[in-house]
Order: sequence, then C-alpha cells, then structure tokens
Amino acid sequence: MDLEKKEPLSETDLDTSNNASQVFLEKKQDTVPEGGWGWVCVLGRFYTHFLLLGSVSAFGIIYIELIDYFHANRTEAAWVGSLAGGLSMFVGPLSGMMTERLGCRLTTMVGAIIASLALFSSWFANGILYLCITYGVIAGTGLGLMFIPSAVIIFQYFEKKRGFASAIGSTGGGIGAMVLPLVYTELIAAFGWRGTMWIISGLTLNAVVCGAVFRPPDYLKKRKVTREVEDVNKNITRTRALQDFFCVFKDIRFSFFALGTLFCYFGYGVPIVHMPDLALQSGVKKEKVAYLLSIMGIVGVVLRIPVAWVSDFPWVSRTLILGVALLLCGVGTVLCPFLTSFPAFAMYSAVQGGCMGIWGAFLGVIVADLVGLKYTNRGIGFLIFAGGVATIISSPLAGWMYDVTENYMASFFFAGVVYIASGVCTLVVFFIDYRNNRKASHKNNCT
Repeated sequence: MDLEKKEPLSETDLDTSNNASQVFLEKKQDTVPEGGWGWVCVLGRFYTHFLLLGSVSAFGIIYIELIDYFHANRTEAAWVGSLAGGLSMFVGPLSGMMTERLGCRLTTMVGAIIASLALFSSWFANGILYLCITYGVIAGTGLGLMFIPSAVIIFQYFEKKRGFASAIGSTGGGIGAMVLPLVYTELIAAFGWRGTMWIISGLTLNAVVCGAVFRPPDYLKKRKVTREVEDVNKNITRTRALQDFFCVFKDIRFSFFALGTLFCYFGYGVPIVHMPDLALQSGVKKEKVAYLLSIMGIVGVVLRIPVAWVSDFPWVSRTLILGVALLLCGVGTVLCPFLTSFPAFAMYSAVQGGCMGIWGAFLGVIVADLVGLKYTNRGIGFLIFAGGVATIISSPLAGWMYDVTENYMASFFFAGVVYIASGVCTLVVFFIDYRNNRKASHKNNCT
C-alpha cells in the first residue's frame, strides 16, 4: 500500500508555526497561576496577619504588666501599644513603595528582621520611654512593612480565587487575636514580660521564612521590557494622582463614611487595651482576663464569614448592617464600666468582637461600593492613614481620662460615644443610598 507523500514545510510555514507556538507559550506564561505556589504564599500571609493583628489584640495583657512593673500611669503605658498599632498603619505608603521597588519577598523579610530585633532589644528596657521607641515605633514599623506585600503577593497569584485566597490568609489575624492573649499570659507567668519579649522576637523572626516564600510568579518576570514605559507613565500619573487624591470626597456618601470610620478607629483601641485592666478592677481573676480578648477574636472570625456571605445578596445593605452593629457596639461599650462578673464581660467581648469583625469585613468592600474600583485604593489609603492617627491618640487619651478621674467611666463613655457616632454616620450613608434608589425606581416607573 503506497503511503501518501507529504511535501516538506516551507520556510513561511515554519515561521508561522514557530510564531504560533511562541504566542501560545507567552499567553500560557502570562496567565495568573490561580494556585500552585500561591497557596504557600497564602500560608505566609496567614502567619504575618497572625503576628500583626494578634500582637495588637494581645497588648492589653502586657499593658497590665508594664503598669505594675514600672509603676507607670495608664497614659504612659498606653503609648507603647498605641504607637505600635498606629505606626503599623502609618508605614503603609512606605511599605507600598518598597514593595514596588524591592518586591514582596525582600520587603517582608526586612520588616520581620526589624520587628524581631526591636522586640529582642525591648528586654533591656529600663522605662516606658525605651519601650515606646523599641516596641512602639521600631517594632510597629517592622510589622507594618509586612502587611502590604503579604496582600500584593496573593493578588499576583490569584484572580478568580482572589477573594477566597485573601479571606483564608486574613483569618490569621482573627486566630492571632484568639491565641496570642492566652500565649502571652502563660509566657508572662513562666518567664516574666522580659522573657516574653525574647520569645515573641523569635516568633516574629519566623516571618522571614514567610518573606522567603513570597517569590513572584513567572509571568511577572517577563515584564522587564515594558517596565521603562510603565515608569514613564507612572511619573506622569503621579502628578495627576496628587492633584485629584481628594476627589473621593466629592461623593458625600464617602465623606460621611470616612468620618464614621475615623470615629470607629478612635473607639477601637480603648476596649482592647483597657478592658483587661477594667475587668481586674471589677473582680475578674487575672488568669481569666486573657480569655476575654480571645472571645473577641473567636466571635470576630466566626461571624465575619457568614455575614459577608449574606451581604452579597442584592437585597441586603452592607451599610445598614454595619451601622446597626456599630450602634450596638457603642451601647455595649458605654455600659462596660458597670459590669461586675466574668460572664458579663465575656458577653461584651462577644459583642465587641462580632461588631469589629463585621467592620473589618465590610470596610474595603463598602469603599469600593461608594467610589468604584478605580478609586478604591485612594479611599482605603486615606482611611488607613487617618486610622493610624486615631489609633495613636485614642488609647493614651483613654488612659489620661483614667488618671484624671481614677476610674474608667469617662474612658469607656468616650469610646462608646464615638462608636455610636460612627454608626450614625454609616446609617446616613444607608439613607442617602435608600433615597437615591427610591428616586431612581420612581423615575423608571414613570417612564
């Protein structure tokens, strides 16, 4: 049987075939991985959030020890934690620039080393001022440097599964809020607060490994050719961005929401830092105080996912849910100084943790709903920066109120009122949306 002879491919056919193969390979390499090594990066993000948000939540345990050891007043001791929390937000722009220039891997590793060395040197503290510099400013800066690259690396590896992957990584903060207060309590009982600083320093140094696994996906390595053109375009757009940075405030809804978020940040640090001390003064045993902070973290994690799922339905308003939650949190905070038993404080901790879990889940989403995806980064950037200012001020202010009045009535009344004000501002956004929707519906019915 004769086989049909095939003519050899011409040079044109070979070129066409090679070009097609090259295009196919480029498209394959340019595709977002949607997993693979990205899941290892998710674990790295989980641990960095575990350290950052867990340390902020657990500071109330160390706060009590610092007051007793240095015979400091509440105002002085509160500055240590407030500086750490505030600086972790303030360095957001710096962390973003370092991530852009150095990459996610190196930025995270640098932040982990800085924070670890600062916590290690806190062992040698001879006063509150020393701790404000090491634990507050330097460690807070190091922890803050890790926050943005741990989020960016997830965006680089995921597109369709981006929300799911980010949610898994961010739950590390809630787990840290559950676990670290109990860990701090046991470590302080066994090694004192100085020894605890060394152990926390070692835990933080492990984040260097997280940075090491944050390697960029392959498709990003091919963009060196277009990098110069992108840099030129960035120089042009940066000037424009500075000019219209505040354009998000042209929307009255965002203005009210930003004001409400600022109020919420003012209230947020007061219960986390001062409630353990208040509970001790109200008769709660010292070994049970850490459980109150853990309850906050547990309820915040458990409630966040189902509420976020319900909020995706078109007939559900996120601003209504958040506004009501903030009002409830404000009322509970005002009543907190009148509590006298562990079950009562545990109930308040559940309310506080649940409401703050809802707030954390909705913050970025509501900003995107109000200003659109194009301006979401600007909106969130402003809120985080303003939140850093509020975080630094709120806890020492509450401590000062205690030092003046010798009780926590004024401190928690202040925190409760700003929570309520935050809820009112958020509900104003809801009613503006509700009115606009009614007008649009009425107009459509008329036509």
